[in-house]
Amino acid sequence: MTVITRFAPSPTGALHLGGARTALFNYLYAKKNNGKFRLRIEDTDKSRNTVESIKSITKSLEWLGLQVDDDIIYQSENQNEHLQIAESLLAKGLAYKCFHDKEYIQQFSNSKKKFFSEWREKQNKIPSNKDFCIRIKSPVNHNHVIKDKIQGSVKVSANEIDDYIIIRSDGTPTFLLSSAVDDFKMKITDIIRGDDHLTNSFRQKIIFEFLNYKPNFAHISLIHNKDNQKMSKRDSSTSLIDYKIKGIST
Repeated sequence: MTVITRFAPSPTGALHLGGARTALFNYLYAKKNNGKFRLRIEDTDKSRNTVESIKSITKSLEWLGLQVDDDIIYQSENQNEHLQIAESLLAKGLAYKCFHDKEYIQQFSNSKKKFFSEWREKQNKIPSNKDFCIRIKSPVNHNHVIKDKIQGSVKVSANEIDDYIIIRSDGTPTFLLSSAVDDFKMKITDIIRGDDHLTNSFRQKIIFEFLNYKPNFAHISLIHNKDNQKMSKRDSSTSLIDYKIKGIST
């Protein structure tokens, strides 16, 4: 089997040092194993995406010498496939339509209790002409385990995995659904990303299992700034473009 890794940034700003490090790990792992390094632009947030960000990301990867294999994938072009998978999950009883309003959901946020939807078991009493989202029906009777190439065997209890949204009330898919389906469609063998995504991997495991898709996981440590916070696009002077302007060479 050919090893295939991917780097999947959102085009909402320039590529920063932390993201570049993740891309580098994916590139090196693929090349060490004579595999492929793919690039997927996760451009589903139309309110924040910019063409300039896409150009900045691709130029930054070129500056680092990270050559992308095959065509760049744009997540927004795969939306129909994401929606089809959501419908299949509904049909199999692995997801459900939730009609709760924001006020109901907010009470859980305020109390820090795990969200519980009364619609989880009421799909035979669906109202008409009312907005709804689609949620994953997370298992409640067993623990979840991920075998991580860096962190070893990681286990969480069922109580830690919520019934997360996969389709918003406006009909658009969320990151958790879209990225899982795209990884499957792209035949990604090894998902290498920051350990802040470890919870997401547990959540997406339900979708992966439905697709009979078994990728390897490697959750890498994050780069922190001087305030010991996760480095992000909001940190000043941490983009690859800034380093290039300062005369730093690769």
